[in-house]
Amino acid sequence: SDHNDIHYDTSFLQKQNPDLLEQLKRLLSRSYGMLDSMQPVAYRVSVALPLDGAGVPLYQFEGPRNELLRSFNRSVYVDWLERNKRQNEMAAYSLPPPFATEAFRDPCILMSDMEVDSRFQILTSIHLSEAGNDFAGGTSLYVDNHRSNSNPRKKIRRGVTIDGSVGRIVVSTGGQENNRCRLPTRFGIRAVLQIWWDTE
Repeated sequence: SDHNDIHYDTSFLQKQNPDLLEQLKRLLSRSYGMLDSMQPVAYRVSVALPLDGAGVPLYQFEGPRNELLRSFNRSVYVDWLERNKRQNEMAAYSLPPPFATEAFRDPCILMSDMEVDSRFQILTSIHLSEAGNDFAGGTSLYVDNHRSNSNPRKKIRRGVTIDGSVGRIVVSTGGQENNRCRLPTRFGIRAVLQIWWDTE
């Protein structure tokens, strides 16, 4: 799924970015009529990198902005690239099914936030990188729970895609009306600060 590396202790976020949280609360209250009592319950900086390392300077500090280069662990990423490369090479010369090795692809797994945690009623996503400059691909896909949207590899009938732009804030509810996923990143570094809110 797309719900890993989530921090449930928001005290660090509240200590480091109290103004940001207050501005988001005001935005949610004024623009969307959310309750003033809502609180952040979890957060993460979601960093998505390409499966083949395209556009990611692995051994030198050039290309994307320095803050994006500090957003991921290079040695872990290089190990992940090597494991996937070996698996995909084996898949190309593998035995026939049922003994075949499956090639790894960056999947788009549609799910709602409240499937992960019932407190994830509102999600605010603040884009930290720029589509076209810092990365390509990585588009956010949002669809409702219409039966035609069950498989994102097929034609989506009712949905919207959102490209990242530095500072863009995307607000979504956490129910089945907003199943979401991230399409594969093809080049560079895509980074988003995601904060989940409980309205009760």
